[in-house]
Amino acid sequence: MDRANRARGSDAAADGQVAYLAGAIWSRLAEARTPGEVAAAWISLQCGMIPHAVEGVVALATGGADKLRPLASWPEGRDRDPRLAAAAEAAVAQAEGVIHSLEPTQPEGTVRAFVGYPLLDRTNSG
Repeated sequence: MDRANRARGSDAAADGQVAYLAGAIWSRLAEARTPGEVAAAWISLQCGMIPHAVEGVVALATGGADKLRPLASWPEGRDRDPRLAAAAEAAVAQAEGVIHSLEPTQPEGTVRAFVGYPLLDRTNSG
């Protein structure tokens, strides 16, 4: 099973369906006109490429790590795990990528990790 199928948790998806979905998301990204549309397409692509990804969020820092405003999430329309928000806040506060991982919870030793990575705009700094 390829990465995109694993990320979706689907053994049934045919290769043609996965290629079509990825192509459709790339089209969404190319046609995006707002930051929210760009973020939604980008997080969909990222989570589709990361094996076993179960959720993701793109948030905009509006005055520091404690003022994050979600722009987009994947899958859309689902409540976010607060631990994902904590990783995003830590990444902004530290101005670097962070990984918060938990102890393995599955018998096969699967570790759940919450990753935050800031995209910093340094064009207006000094």
